[in-house]
Amino acid sequence: MANTMPTIIIGGGLAGMMCALELVSRGMNVKLFEKTERLGGKAGSDESPHLFDKTGTLDTSLALPFGVESDHGYHVFPKWYTNMRVLWERIGISELDVYEGQEYLDIAPAKDGVRAPFVKEPSPNMRQIMSICDLVLQSDEAVEELTLQGFLKSRDYDSLKDPISLNSFILNALTIGGADISSRACRNVFRQWLPVFGQPNWDGLKGSLDELLIQRLLGAIEAAALKHEARFELHLHHQLIGLEASKEAGATVVVEGGRRQQVFSNQPIVLAIPQEVLRTFADDSVFEDLPELSKLHYLRSNPFSAIDVHFDGELPGMIDEHFTLTDSPLGLTGFDISRHWPRLQKQRNTVLQFVAANSRGFNGLSQAGFVKAVSAELAKYFPEIPEKVAFFVPHVNTGVPLFVNDVKTWRYRPTTRLGVPNLYLASDYAQHDTDVTSMEGAIRSGLNAAEALRCDHAPHTPAVAIQPTTPLPVELQQLIELAKTQPTEARMQCMAWLSAQAQSA
Repeated sequence: MANTMPTIIIGGGLAGMMCALELVSRGMNVKLFEKTERLGGKAGSDESPHLFDKTGTLDTSLALPFGVESDHGYHVFPKWYTNMRVLWERIGISELDVYEGQEYLDIAPAKDGVRAPFVKEPSPNMRQIMSICDLVLQSDEAVEELTLQGFLKSRDYDSLKDPISLNSFILNALTIGGADISSRACRNVFRQWLPVFGQPNWDGLKGSLDELLIQRLLGAIEAAALKHEARFELHLHHQLIGLEASKEAGATVVVEGGRRQQVFSNQPIVLAIPQEVLRTFADDSVFEDLPELSKLHYLRSNPFSAIDVHFDGELPGMIDEHFTLTDSPLGLTGFDISRHWPRLQKQRNTVLQFVAANSRGFNGLSQAGFVKAVSAELAKYFPEIPEKVAFFVPHVNTGVPLFVNDVKTWRYRPTTRLGVPNLYLASDYAQHDTDVTSMEGAIRSGLNAAEALRCDHAPHTPAVAIQPTTPLPVELQQLIELAKTQPTEARMQCMAWLSAQAQSA
């Protein structure tokens, strides 16, 4: 029999939806409030975005192909997304819905108006391999205070005479700029990636995120609620406008939507909203009882800008794989979704999706300004732009940035339990084992919130199944211990192990 006091979840992104799925699966009533007109947040899609013609001019007469949506930004799914893989199976995403990427490729700028061929990314050199081995062996204390590049310089891997970078590895794993990224976060990425190093590295979906992931997840929530006699209510166009917190009385939130305000207190409340939104509620009234909100001001977010380019006809020489635009100052990466999405394959027109890892400079740009800036950069690699372009679909995303794993931010990231009775956090900037900003991190934080709430309010129900990160091979676990007393020996053994894995892959 379902509980009568519903849990209030504010935020309909992956974290909030994942939390809702686990709670209704345990017979707990849920009210989910989402500010926008759709679910999925940064992992969602738009049905009718603004389209710009090949001159970069907004054209309301243009339309996406029938049944096609435009993703907020393209997403690849690395093999170390352990909880995402379980969710796929749970909501019916099968191998028929997934294309398996085999490798990463590069494309250089065009020469004399001719597009360069795609080439396989170069294998890491010996110093890069050694630096990765050195990094994965380090303790939290050794890497907490350093950026990735600071770590490389401090260990003399990156010198003025012989510079190296791991940015290509980081960009492929995280799709964010590497200049300020914490070496601690990078270490955690490599610790999750190395166990699956020999496998094809990434997967993608054969359709929009909304169609294959978000709508199926919503269907799973509704089906679980029906099966377990729980009530699930979804309220779009509703946003958090008030938050009060007391360590004695608990938290109270005010939600507004449809010209109506609703007040909720004395019941479980899950905040699944971005940190740049949540910290706006850090005022005098909550400073003492909810200091975690003020700490959010130490965290930074960057836009995760993206653009789709729809062409008239098929571009020759395109590939199935993910590719990087070599030396792009915007950190542009992309792939050809028209080779994989059935709805687009029928159209016989090439559609390329791109994301810009270095998007900070787009703050303040209009959609038209963004299209102009990015299309000019893309045209250096694809001379077919703009002549053969049908339209551009921009996603500047400056209003919905991603948390950045800057150096020394772990201490400021809040935990799932916010220290106030009845208040929980489900967002990827919370502390969690995945660590880095990612869809895997969002799902894990939603699972963590559901488990914490279950323990406090429904301990008689089954525990939430949370997958651990990809387990480190025993050899690496032993080398991490060895590094505490014999760092040089551990580093050399690690390099031998990783070199062997690279050769076999």
